[in-house]
Amino acid sequence: MKLKTKKRLTNLTIYLFFLMGGIEYAVILPSLWLYLQSMDAESVFLGLTLSAFSFSGLFAGPIFGKWHDKTGKVKVIILFGNMWEIVGNFMYFVGINKYFIVLSRLVAGVGSGAGAAIFAQITHTTSLAERTAAISLALASRQIGLLLGPGLNVFLEHLNGYIGPWEVNALTSPGIFMCGVWIMMQILTLFLYYDLPPLEEQERILAQEAKDEEQKKNTSTSDEDETKPLMQNSDESNNEEIIPDSTIDSLTSSWQGKPIKQMKDFTSGDSRSQSLPNGDFYSTPDSERPEVIGQGSNEYLNNQYGSIQNPPSPDTGEIEAFDEEESLELKEAKIYASQYGSDKYPGKFTYSKEFIREEIVVILSAQFFFMFNQTSLETLLTPYTQVYLNFNELQNSILYCVAGFEVMIMFVVIKFLSKKIEDRKMFLLGFGIELVSIAAALAYMPNLPIGHPAALPIFLIIFVVQVSGLPLIAACVASMFSKHTTERTQGFSQGIRRGVANIGTILGPLWAGAAVSMLYVNLGVIVGLVFLILVILCLSWKRLKDPVPYWWVDKSTTTVSA
Repeated sequence: MKLKTKKRLTNLTIYLFFLMGGIEYAVILPSLWLYLQSMDAESVFLGLTLSAFSFSGLFAGPIFGKWHDKTGKVKVIILFGNMWEIVGNFMYFVGINKYFIVLSRLVAGVGSGAGAAIFAQITHTTSLAERTAAISLALASRQIGLLLGPGLNVFLEHLNGYIGPWEVNALTSPGIFMCGVWIMMQILTLFLYYDLPPLEEQERILAQEAKDEEQKKNTSTSDEDETKPLMQNSDESNNEEIIPDSTIDSLTSSWQGKPIKQMKDFTSGDSRSQSLPNGDFYSTPDSERPEVIGQGSNEYLNNQYGSIQNPPSPDTGEIEAFDEEESLELKEAKIYASQYGSDKYPGKFTYSKEFIREEIVVILSAQFFFMFNQTSLETLLTPYTQVYLNFNELQNSILYCVAGFEVMIMFVVIKFLSKKIEDRKMFLLGFGIELVSIAAALAYMPNLPIGHPAALPIFLIIFVVQVSGLPLIAACVASMFSKHTTERTQGFSQGIRRGVANIGTILGPLWAGAAVSMLYVNLGVIVGLVFLILVILCLSWKRLKDPVPYWWVDKSTTTVSA
């Protein structure tokens, strides 16, 4: 199978993996509280159950990422992670008690750690220019899953029956449904996913495949020529004009009025079958060669263009030669980095050098604040719309669908913007949009009385603007982090990044839930955090530029003679 086909199938599997993750979140979340209430669970269990998934993913991500760095394999990691998803969702379906529900989400969360290995493979198999677009498409797939989830709930809530001793109803059906979805994902991964080689190796494979394809075409053309008849049939030959041999001899014995020595067969013992010197068309003496359109022989060519055997003298001030190969220092640096070091900084690789750098601290801080703020706002959304706008479950579901559709469109837009705009600029733009929208929410929303006619349009405008900034941050934070960290340990690094995101996902709902009745305080803290990260981004602006690999090495190898 050709490499291009393998890449298409692998990318399809990656998109399906994130799609399933989005569907799982959207299918389980709406009925989770009712499911826990049916088991007489206290309200604290809602937060525990939601946090359990992110808590296990916090540890699974770095472990799976380190696994990828050691083996270079991603397929086996996805298959292993999917097994945890299958078991966890089946446990959710069985639902013995409230503690078992929390445990089921803890088990399923381990499977999310495979995302770290997937992001590592995206890093290894894409160029810097392509990476942001590739990551945005993967994240967009999750948003499509969030869009499909509410529609699937309409179907699942009508299920009623038994599977063995276990009842299938509106509360338990999401568990068994997702169990079946992850089994299907397991099969697709087994047959469609390929561990792709690094980008440099891909280029060599593609070049070889193109060469083989060209040789195949040439071979097929040669075979067709061999199958043609050597002699024309009698009817065709009778219609052709027969040229006498004397005429042919007359035509071939002269050219431009000059005598030409008739060429002998190359298979004979003629001296022309020997190797030819540079610039010579024939191996016969100069006196017997043809003149080139009245200008003489090789002397003309040498005078006009110079002889390969006699290059221009260095004394003329011309460039002697270009050595396009890498310098010895750069080769040594690459060899050392592939085993012990990094292409981002000199010296031996250490975790302190890798993660305690200004640009890495800024990116991870932005990742945490982004997830903390977003999950806080999601936690606030339902209580606010219920109290101030009198929304019910259906209207909230429509609101989430609109948000998911908007986010999906923005990810597609980012795919094209990333080719023209730097990641750090889109990153700054995303946080700027968040600051403006949340500051407007802080200024207007708490002051509007319940049922005020202006409440709904103001809320919808702020909502649409705020959601448009989310994809810019989500895609660029993953892309920038991959560019500023060592490629050799990308799996572990992506696990760390996703772990930081999980910490924000855990703490955000806890903070918002505790301060849900204090809208000024809740929104004020979020505005303060966004403003803080914007200040940090501006102060570290130069460090956030795409790094130059081996910046400390002299890469110049060209010698110029004056």
